[in-house]
Amino acid sequence: MPDILKQSALQNSNDVLNSQVLGGSVLQNHSNILDINKLCFAPSELFGEEIAKGFGIIAEPFINFNLTEYFSRNMIAPRDIYQDYSFEGSIDKTLAGFIKLKNPTINPLYFDLLSTVPHKRPDILIDSGTIKDYYEIKPNSPSGRYAGRRKLSAIDTYMNTYGLPYVRGPLLDIPEFVIGRTAITINGVTVPIQVSLNFETVNGLILYKVCIETQWRLILNAKHVFELLEAIVELLKDIITRTGDVFEELAESIKDLPWRDMGMAILVVLAIIGGSVLVVALAPKIAAALALSVPVATAAILLKLS
Repeated sequence: MPDILKQSALQNSNDVLNSQVLGGSVLQNHSNILDINKLCFAPSELFGEEIAKGFGIIAEPFINFNLTEYFSRNMIAPRDIYQDYSFEGSIDKTLAGFIKLKNPTINPLYFDLLSTVPHKRPDILIDSGTIKDYYEIKPNSPSGRYAGRRKLSAIDTYMNTYGLPYVRGPLLDIPEFVIGRTAITINGVTVPIQVSLNFETVNGLILYKVCIETQWRLILNAKHVFELLEAIVELLKDIITRTGDVFEELAESIKDLPWRDMGMAILVVLAIIGGSVLVVALAPKIAAALALSVPVATAAILLKLS
């Protein structure tokens, strides 16, 4: 994987970073910073644009996987969800296959266009029979919301042109989830840091912020914001490396299989968790996310379905 999160992006001194964080709109609303606080930011508010882009690369796979669990609890099966993990290039035949599977009477011309011409893809497309929604995942910042609205508009256009039944999804109550923990040392004292994501949904947009729970007052008073961000960057780089290794291995393993071009390629994932065997039939992107999320003891076996 490329070094997406470069520590050189943390170019500001501790003094500048402290002033930036203290002057940020998020902290202005917290006049009494406690010993332990959980504060939430759009990634670009805290990290700057370069690191924020890297954060987004790992945020979406984690969000997509956790949303699979969320939708399952709300009686939407994985087979009824298409998720874009940016696993493909500009054309994803899995999306075309999913739409064809759910809409067998689609005009063949439109199916060919979906299969051969680049289209803006929703991050999530649901078709459970009664629910036919799509969502785009973006950081909860002005630029993120603007980019999300533009992409949704492009998706709206071809959904309407092709006579497809899908619309922007309604509001969701998505729980916050933890993506990792790390720590820094200040004057010999270990200061734990927990990084999580929280969510807001607006007219088809799933907007996220990164939440950092730590001893903010100690860090700010000691001017250790640089070390805080540096530790989080290292945490994210580790997650990206592990994520990238799995995705690259999966991509290599399926690239030459004849059924890959069928669109709705199905994998059987045998996940051995705590002595029990969980058998899940999923699209390849969901299978990749599952492989990332189970313990190291998990064995994932990809089988061609005949």
